[in-house]
Amino acid sequence: MHMENNVHTAVSVAGMISGVFLYLSPMTIMLRMVKESSSGEFSLTPFNLAFLNSLFTLGYASMSSNWFAMVANMLDSSIIIFYIIVVLFLSPTKIMMLKRVVALFAVEVALVTYVCVSHSMHWRTKVLFNGFLATAFSIAIYTKLLVSISSSYVIHHFVRKQIIL
Repeated sequence: MHMENNVHTAVSVAGMISGVFLYLSPMTIMLRMVKESSSGEFSLTPFNLAFLNSLFTLGYASMSSNWFAMVANMLDSSIIIFYIIVVLFLSPTKIMMLKRVVALFAVEVALVTYVCVSHSMHWRTKVLFNGFLATAFSIAIYTKLLVSISSSYVIHHFVRKQIIL
């Protein structure tokens, strides 16, 4: 039993560190935005999805008393809030900022709805619901990333073909 706790702690610490580094990876983009004083056409969608994922995972971790996951997701949420604030303040136009604020408002509505719905659930159902939402938003984050990568590949390939022709 003692060895099992050591392994659990080691894996938890490794997961916490890798999760924080995962959320720190866009930091170079953020620093470039600050240097250029503009966020351009940068989309908040991945950050909104990551923020919801982090909060739902935080809720799941708190219900299952996983302190390592709770600390990691609090750090992750803080990093994502920083990114969202940077993108909002550096929006090049008022219309773009308004669109981003509306998207952020949609995230807040989702969170309030979640709190109201999950508050009325039995504990086990609440844990399953929270875990399901955390999983769904994890899938959404990576789906958005894959769609972005594949569409940029298709556009690049199409433009290159046009230039050759």
